[in-house]
Amino acid sequence: MSEWTDRMIGFMADASEYGNYFEELSKTLSVYLDRSWSVCDAGCGIGQLTAGLSPYVKQVTGVDRSEAAIAHLKARLESEKLANAHAVCADFENLDGSVVFDAMIFNYFGKMEEILEIAEKHCLKRIIVVKKNYTKHRFSIGSNPIDEKSVDYVKNYLNRIGARYTTELFSAEFGQPFHSLEGAVDFFSIYSRDKDRSLINSENVEKRLVETGKSDFPYYLPHRRESIIFAIER
Repeated sequence: MSEWTDRMIGFMADASEYGNYFEELSKTLSVYLDRSWSVCDAGCGIGQLTAGLSPYVKQVTGVDRSEAAIAHLKARLESEKLANAHAVCADFENLDGSVVFDAMIFNYFGKMEEILEIAEKHCLKRIIVVKKNYTKHRFSIGSNPIDEKSVDYVKNYLNRIGARYTTELFSAEFGQPFHSLEGAVDFFSIYSRDKDRSLINSENVEKRLVETGKSDFPYYLPHRRESIIFAIER
């Protein structure tokens, strides 16, 4: 995601507060990292993974080109006093080539070709890529395919260039809680890929939700996020 609005930040922060997806992901990824390493969370957004990795490595740096997202992350790191975690607002195209990390993590970030080009400049030891392992867009009312290369394509590409890598499947709940039905409709209005925008209405959105019985988040959009982790050696 290239830019974040206040509403997007709010939705993502709510999702992180409601569940423990990033704690589970951080623990899973930690086995690929050495505690003495410096790590980059590339395209970190508001930095839930950056914060989650903090206990597992010597230093973790979240990098994103969105000023709003990085401002949110900096405030969190200061509030939680995570001294070994840092936030940098930068585009990798303009990031100084002297900035290097032992490992870089690309969590739902771009195409593999782009990832390896960035890692060539900034990564010393291990590239970790977390990719979607599903084919339908999860935040649409209708059935819309995601516009991303398949996992098989990625594997074939890595094999073709002779990359040394391993893979691991990762699955965890990462749905979206809502303070109100109106908030849920707003969410779908932002993220839906439905060409027919009339589909995004209270009736259709409510069908996708479950009632939680909680006063702060009475509605929840369930989603089991299926991913595949590529651990690539430099």
